[in-house]
Amino acid sequence: MNIYPEWRDGYKIVSPKRDGLYSDIQSDGRGGIKYELGKITMPKQDCGPLCVFAEMEDLVRYLDGNPVIYGRRIHHCKFIKSQLEAVWYNPNRKMPLRDLPAGTVLADAVILTEEVSDDEIKKTVEEI
Repeated sequence: MNIYPEWRDGYKIVSPKRDGLYSDIQSDGRGGIKYELGKITMPKQDCGPLCVFAEMEDLVRYLDGNPVIYGRRIHHCKFIKSQLEAVWYNPNRKMPLRDLPAGTVLADAVILTEEVSDDEIKKTVEEI
């Protein structure tokens, strides 16, 4: 029996800011998480799990196939799947997984790796 959590492959949307890469949705500081390439990122204290996509197809559908227009960047990542089923930056205002974009996976930890290439995005758009 493996006692260590399994790291899985996925994709993370981030927004570049002057001082780094931040979680896409809550980059206003309330729950926004700063990511650094190659380093483990975990939720802030008293906040719910992080959001990633396990499949590029789901992420592309969420972004309508054109992420660059919004200033977002997509990175490959490794993540540990959370057992929780909601996200929050305020414990009194939880959003259940079922209300998040289709294909969202909740994560207890994320490691950002290389940025997804434009060619990889274009290929996925053509396939769906």
